[in-house]
Amino acid sequence: MGSLLDLREPPSTVAEHDCSASPTASFKRRPWIRRLLRQATRVPLYKRVIRPVLFSLPPEMSLKLAEMALWVRPLWRAHRYFVDSGSFARPTTIGQLPLTNRVGLAACLDKKCLYADSLRDFGFGYVVVGTVTRERRKGNRRPRLLRRPRDGALLNAMGFPNDGAEVARQRLARAGPGAPVLASIAALGGDDTAACID
Repeated sequence: MGSLLDLREPPSTVAEHDCSASPTASFKRRPWIRRLLRQATRVPLYKRVIRPVLFSLPPEMSLKLAEMALWVRPLWRAHRYFVDSGSFARPTTIGQLPLTNRVGLAACLDKKCLYADSLRDFGFGYVVVGTVTRERRKGNRRPRLLRRPRDGALLNAMGFPNDGAEVARQRLARAGPGAPVLASIAALGGDDTAACID
């Protein structure tokens, strides 16, 4: 099991961005837009359209499509203003790390630490990226994802494909303010663990 490493300062120490010039600032100034978009999210679009399409494709191709969608930052930046994360907000702390709510995203989705900002816009209290190894890894040969629809499960044997700890550090250093971002690390020994932490 990988260990968790906080690669960001707590949110309370990060200066907030001025959103007055942002295209999404209109969502704050016009509450009716926000209410309208919230109503739109109640349409079961995912279950009726998106999920059947994704499940008709090989698992790893579906994953690639999801990653491509996460690249579209304006979409998720706008999404942040009408997602109702307050409905499950129960602030807490992990160690001395403050969290706005207790619902977080586990490692495995953002293996290369590319989509932290988009994932935080879903309203998570924290996001775990990786798993990261000391050196770059291509992972196992395909097929390495297997669906078990009857069990509602996905078997993961990807083998930690990632671009290495140093590249992950550089990418996460460019992440904006928001919920804490943690990194799951996998190491083969004490030296690897120390190198990933450094």
